[in-house]
Amino acid sequence: MWTALDTWRRNTLQLLVSRYASYSHELLPERVWIMAMTAQRTTPAMSGPLLAVLALLAAAAPLSSDMYLASLPMIATDLGVRASGAQLTLTALLLGIALGQLAFGPLSDRYGRIRPLMVGIAIAVVACVAAALAQDIWFLVGARFVQGFAAAAGIVIGRAIISDLNAGTGAARAFTLLLTISSLAPVLAPLLGSVLLAAGSWRSIFWVLAGIFAVMLGGVLLLVRETHPPHARDKAALLAAGDVVRRAFKGGLFPAYVLQFAFTFGVIISYISASSFVYQNLMGFSAIGYGAAAAVNALGMMTCGLVSVRLIRRFAVRRIIAAALTAQLIMTAAIFVLVLSDVPAIWAALPIFFAISCTGFLMGNTTSLAIGTVRQAAGQGSAVLGASQFVLGAIVTPLAGIGGGFTAVPMAILMLGCCLCAGALFLVSGRIEARMTGGT
Repeated sequence: MWTALDTWRRNTLQLLVSRYASYSHELLPERVWIMAMTAQRTTPAMSGPLLAVLALLAAAAPLSSDMYLASLPMIATDLGVRASGAQLTLTALLLGIALGQLAFGPLSDRYGRIRPLMVGIAIAVVACVAAALAQDIWFLVGARFVQGFAAAAGIVIGRAIISDLNAGTGAARAFTLLLTISSLAPVLAPLLGSVLLAAGSWRSIFWVLAGIFAVMLGGVLLLVRETHPPHARDKAALLAAGDVVRRAFKGGLFPAYVLQFAFTFGVIISYISASSFVYQNLMGFSAIGYGAAAAVNALGMMTCGLVSVRLIRRFAVRRIIAAALTAQLIMTAAIFVLVLSDVPAIWAALPIFFAISCTGFLMGNTTSLAIGTVRQAAGQGSAVLGASQFVLGAIVTPLAGIGGGFTAVPMAILMLGCCLCAGALFLVSGRIEARMTGGT
């Protein structure tokens, strides 16, 4: 009987939250909010539909970047710029995503998760339309920057929502599962972009992106509920959250995880930035063939993410990361050697596949470790994590194309260098963690 009563209580409180919270927080007393959030934490909060919407939000970055990669050579020709000029649109996107997370993370801590999320996605729709209408490279660069800035709302706030609802091993599994599901985006986006490119022009890609962001907005309206209650949003709480982040930086563990995460992403973005030129110009793939190859690489990353979700139940998160970093280092070193050797470029395709696949074990697990150190300031912590990722991406992107569209050497150097940096930071975080826990 008591179990039935407790279940009824939790369900009633959650119904109150879902019915009223998105419209007027003042309708619910703070005590009811606290009880409701406690009830949500003791029940399966991550429903399938909610996880699907959060995964779509997390996919904003790969959808925005990967879908139009095959069109970079066409954009360069159509707008009369060099390969590096076309790649500047990707740099602007990544820089916008970085700065947008720094803005939307604190805003979500102050004003709740829902309102900043809806505003950001709505602006992203408009920016995609502007990109589709661009007539010169600088207008396209500006539209891509705004799109990235606005799309960052979904990325950073989605992570904060997961942190609101999960902790510990549950958070690691939730983050990894989220990133694994969102990995469908880099699987499907290159193929979809290649098909759109073959059927029309590069502009059609941005019209489709505008539609995808509109679907995201509808999903948020229908399925996402507020997870950051009013009592946690006042100015004092926001200042306290900032203190949490500052203390985490002083401790050293949080920045070590943040930089490790950023350099792991650096491996991916080094490949993404140069892949359309490497696969099409050097390996001889068509636009459709490149899309298929990029999809296979992303599918490998997704598969490893699914395996990681299982492994977390049996092995420590740091042990999984250590094994994946070791494997990725071997693969990026192989890419470097093959690119510098006098062998056909296609030989590098297999180690590229394995190097990218390894990130499926790394991104979600590293995210959980980083956010876990600043759970009281999940929005700001998530913003710092994501901003570092895309700032590094914005730096790496033009470097990957510095040799032009007919060499893979910059890509190979950057992939190996970023992997080495991620490995070194992982060792540093281990030492800091051991010191904090009294280990040797």
